[in-house]
Amino acid sequence: MLTLQGRHPIACPRARRLQPAGLGCGRWFFLMGILLLAGQVVAAEESLEAGPDSRWSSARWKFSTGFDYSKGDYGLDEDTELFYVPLAVEVDLFPVRAKITLPLLSIDGPSGILIDGDRMSAERTTGLGQIMGSLGYLWVPPSTAFPYLELIGKLTAPTETSRDLGNGEWAFALQVDAFKDFGRLTAFGHGGRKFYSGGAASDRLYTSVGASLRVHDRVQIGVAYDWFEASVDSVQDTHQISPFAGIKIGHQFSFGPYGLIGLSEGAPDFGIGISVSWRR
Repeated sequence: MLTLQGRHPIACPRARRLQPAGLGCGRWFFLMGILLLAGQVVAAEESLEAGPDSRWSSARWKFSTGFDYSKGDYGLDEDTELFYVPLAVEVDLFPVRAKITLPLLSIDGPSGILIDGDRMSAERTTGLGQIMGSLGYLWVPPSTAFPYLELIGKLTAPTETSRDLGNGEWAFALQVDAFKDFGRLTAFGHGGRKFYSGGAASDRLYTSVGASLRVHDRVQIGVAYDWFEASVDSVQDTHQISPFAGIKIGHQFSFGPYGLIGLSEGAPDFGIGISVSWRR
């Protein structure tokens, strides 16, 4: 199934300030994610190093954008192409953060492809997709023997400018992110469930696991595996692998390229993208 949930750079939790350089949940974001998220991650530890008073007295803002392209036949005779440009704003008031993402979409593919349960037009359709807002709370463990955890709630609004760019439903997702450092290696993952307000789409589970390696103070590389349960019976679950890199430039800018390799007919055959963020 073609889905924006999870095709984005993987966003590790914020405790160590492992910030994605842009797309958030990632197919964002997290992918994705991804979105999650959802990836590339860039190390930035300022929030934990600051004292409690300074964290709560000054909010941190991040503005992100990027470009995401994917292509696949999803088990049909013709390919479907998806172009995705997110515009995201995030405010971080440690240990709470809020984010809103405005998606711009262009989809060209056969009517058999589905977005969260609804059929798309065979002609190219371009416009605004479904706006998503999220609110997260980070739990800092009392000992380094435990992972950091973040509880995240996500709300998706049916703001699409065309019926082919969404399913016309409100949706809510509850997600838990976790990560732990092992020297230069960081293991991360998340899992959640997405609930739909009605219509053809059924509630579904999703998860992602992966690791990133800090090869330089400003450079990380990694890979993640994503699974998304199909929201309709007529399509397969989504299985995909996403290699990524993250590069930090100065104290405010970060960017990162990433890719996607589909492992099932419910995923695109391949995808590429880059994300950019500016923090203040």
